[in-house]
Amino acid sequence: MPHQNGPYPLPDKRLQLSIKKHVQTGFTLIELMVTLLIGMLLTLAVLVIQAELSRANMLLADASQRNDQARSALDLLQRDLGNALYMLGGTTPRCEATLQYTGAAATPVATLQGVTAQPQPAPLPASTAVADALLKPDAYAGGEGGVTNASHMLAVTLVPSALRAPPATGVQSTPYKVVHNVVATAPSGQQAVNDGWLPLNSTTGIAAGDSLTLLLPLSGGTASGLACLRFTAGSLGTVSLPPPATGTVAAVRMAVPGKFADFIQPLRDAGLLAAGQVLANGQLAGTKLKNDGPAAGQGAVQTLVYYVARAANGASGSVPVLARATINADGTLAAQPAPVAAGVVSLQALFGVDGASAATPPTGGVTHYRTWQQVTASQLTGRVRTVLYAVVARTLQAHRQNPEVTQVDIPSPQLAAGDPVFTAFRPRTDDEKRDRYTVHTAEVALRNQIWGR
Repeated sequence: MPHQNGPYPLPDKRLQLSIKKHVQTGFTLIELMVTLLIGMLLTLAVLVIQAELSRANMLLADASQRNDQARSALDLLQRDLGNALYMLGGTTPRCEATLQYTGAAATPVATLQGVTAQPQPAPLPASTAVADALLKPDAYAGGEGGVTNASHMLAVTLVPSALRAPPATGVQSTPYKVVHNVVATAPSGQQAVNDGWLPLNSTTGIAAGDSLTLLLPLSGGTASGLACLRFTAGSLGTVSLPPPATGTVAAVRMAVPGKFADFIQPLRDAGLLAAGQVLANGQLAGTKLKNDGPAAGQGAVQTLVYYVARAANGASGSVPVLARATINADGTLAAQPAPVAAGVVSLQALFGVDGASAATPPTGGVTHYRTWQQVTASQLTGRVRTVLYAVVARTLQAHRQNPEVTQVDIPSPQLAAGDPVFTAFRPRTDDEKRDRYTVHTAEVALRNQIWGR
């Protein structure tokens, strides 16, 4: 019989409750996929941000490290420039002029230059081969990408006078120490000046081939002070004492064809002898002779050369570096060149000189800047007062978001019309154009040069 409320009977309430208890709850497949996708996107975003932060930190660390290395290299270069032509070790007074006998017939004496800057690339002035091809001065290709950049090989000459250590192996044939000998009474006439024989109170510790420095006080020209005359010991012997004395004294002779008269014109050029004044035998008497030992090995004169080269960088190839080589007086390498700062792509130098030419009266200060080629062409080597140098360094981690660099300008002071300027550096490759660059400049006074008095 039909239910009173409709044609079909209503389900029992207990049955309805039972059905509700068995209904499944949770995410649908679509909801789960959407959730996973959102989680993956958030994770990816975090990873991207972390990677960018890590890369930014790496770039900042790279830039900071390059700047620190460049500053350390500049400190080392500045120390070497400050010691140019200076006799280190405290055993010798300062030389107002250092003259080196070269033995060449056409130019028998040349002023020993404290600092020179030759265009790179050029071979190192050394007879010893560079073992690492990357550290040769021509390893950093200046013409890559069709761009040729300017860079110099900056050479600093030092004259150390510290005590020398004995050889590690073998027999010590002559004393490895600084020897001071007093020049004895000069022979009559101009014998010592004209024949190169120098009478001494003693020749102990001197051997043929040693590098000797005669410390000669002079005055009478535009300057006064100690002239350091450097020459090589040729032979040892004796010379006769001037009348009325009789007998002989020990003597050392300059290497043939040397004679002390060859120093006269350079001493005039240095202002230590007046025009027309000659070097007299009597001026040699009582002076001191310093023996710096054999020229080979740790010889008396050493030249430090700074230049741009390359260094191996593991599996990634090579990177530009500022290299430093030490060259002995005999033309051998005291040690193989070593990198002192990574990322350096250009080293340039200008010289502060006193006067536009040798004919210009000296003022006692810097009046012009010149390249080294202009210094020699104008005969201003004796008037170089300062060295102004610039170092361009780059980071080693290029980044696509870095602004593109097409030229790195180097500030250049111009004291007078016609003064040269530093050459701007132009990046050569796409990676170099996305690097960050820093320019470091400094000026160092050469304390060994003669300032106007």
